[in-house]
Parts: sequence; C-alpha cells; structure tokens
Amino acid sequence: MNENELIESAFAELKRIGLVQHRSEFVTQWLGREESYLRVLRHKRRDPSAAAIRNCCVRITTCASQLAQSPHRALKQVGVDLCALGKRLGRACH
Repeated sequence: MNENELIESAFAELKRIGLVQHRSEFVTQWLGREESYLRVLRHKRRDPSAAAIRNCCVRITTCASQLAQSPHRALKQVGVDLCALGKRLGRACH
C-alpha cells in the first residue's frame, strides 16, 4: 500500500467510526494541513509528506490509546483497530 492509499484508508476508517465527517476535516485536524492539501497532491500526482503522515499517526495513536482504556468493549475494539492503523502509518514514516 502506497502513502496515498494509506492516507485514504485512514480517512475511510476515521469516517466509518464517526471521528470525521468530511475530507476537509480529516486534512485539517488529522493531517495538520490546509483544506486543499489532498486536492493539490492529487493534481500534482505527489505523495503526502512524511510530516503529514506522522501527524496523522500521532493523532490516531493518541486516540487509540484513549479508546483502548474504555470500559466498553466496542470502544476498546475501535481502539485496537486504530492502533493497528497507527502502526501502519508509523511504518510509512520511517
């Protein structure tokens, strides 16, 4: 999976579990970039920066840790799933 596919899978997973509703929200809050960031990358046929992937990794890992501590089984599972996604993002940064 390349970096663009990884970022798209992160967006899809966060949207699926209700942590984001729109791509612009994902880009600004999870990647730490301007709203147009992904559009520009697609237009220029470039991969996301290591810094954007790292931002997403850190935020997902933090969220995963908090959810994994929940007393609710379903939230714990979401935390486990997000942790796996965070690890995949982390490997892409290195």
